[in-house]
Amino acid sequence: VKRYADDYTSMTVVAGSHKAGKNLHQLHRPTNLFVDNDCSVYVSDMLNHRVVCWMRGASEGIVVAGHDRRDANLEYLSAPRGLWIDRMGHTYVVDQLSHRVILW
Repeated sequence: VKRYADDYTSMTVVAGSHKAGKNLHQLHRPTNLFVDNDCSVYVSDMLNHRVVCWMRGASEGIVVAGHDRRDANLEYLSAPRGLWIDRMGHTYVVDQLSHRVILW
C-alpha cells in the first residue's frame, strides 16, 4: 500500500512489501483498506485470511482480526474483502467465503 504526496511527485510504502507473503511486513492479495484519524492503515489481507493494521511509521503490521488460515469459526476469516471502522472503533469485516459480515 503506497501513500502519494499531494503533488504525486513522491510516494511512501505504508503497508506491505514488494513480495507476497505471510510475515507481518507482507500482504498476500490486499483487497481493501481503511485509514483512521491517527493515519493508521487497516488492510484486508485476503489470502492470509486476516485484517492487519499498520500504525503510522510502522515497518510491520499488527493482526487485528483473523488468523493465517481460513475457517468458519468466528475467530477466523475466510478471504476477507471489505472493511470499515466506525467512530467508536468497531471493525466490520466482509468475510467473503463464509458469506457474512463480522463485527470486531
